[in-house]
Formats: sequence, C-alpha cells, structure tokens
Amino acid sequence: MKFFLVFSTFVMFFVVSMVGVLADEVKTNVSGLVVKELRCKRDIVYSRYNYSGNVVNRSNNRLRGRLTVHSYDVDGDPIGQCSSGIVLEPRTGDKYIAFSCNCGGAKSVKLIFKERKAERY
Repeated sequence: MKFFLVFSTFVMFFVVSMVGVLADEVKTNVSGLVVKELRCKRDIVYSRYNYSGNVVNRSNNRLRGRLTVHSYDVDGDPIGQCSSGIVLEPRTGDKYIAFSCNCGGAKSVKLIFKERKAERY
C-alpha cells in the first residue's frame, strides 16, 4: 500500500509537470474570439511542446485565418511563437492545437488572429 501511494504521487507530479495551464480564457485581437483552457503540453513521443485549448467564436461573423500564439518569459521577453489555421462559423467553437511551440517556460501569451482573405479564381 505504501509503495502504491508513493508511486501514484510520483505519477501525479510527473503528469502535472507536463502540462502548464496558462489561463482559463485568453482574448485575442479580434472581438469575440477567445481561446479557453489554453495549455502548454509536452509531447513525449516527439519531445516538443504544443499549445492546445478550445477556440470560441462569440461573434456573428465567420472567421477564417491563422491564430498565432506568442510566448513570453517571466521578464516579458518573447521566447517563441507558433500558429494554426482556424475556420469558425458564427457562434461556434472547436479544438485548437499549435505544434512545435517554445512554451515550456512561458509565463504569458498573446494571441493574434490574422484573417485569410477569400481567394478569387
């Protein structure tokens, strides 16, 4: 029993140290576009860090473009950025994940959405 308690405490510490919760909700530069439960997670298989969360479009507009996460250290200096494309209909949400982010030591983030213009043929 004692071994089980020690082992489960170790596993719990290991799992918690792999995921950093940055915020329950992070606003972007676009009114009505937020990312909820933004987390920095370490991918054990590829040994890289990724951001994940839920992107929510509270506006009445369709949003199509690229959402970039800028990471900052404790001094407010930029330490990395990564992005992923999103397409959201009005009043909808979806999962968000951006790969290969330097977010392991991030203390704050800034989210910038850049709209992708419709292509003409």
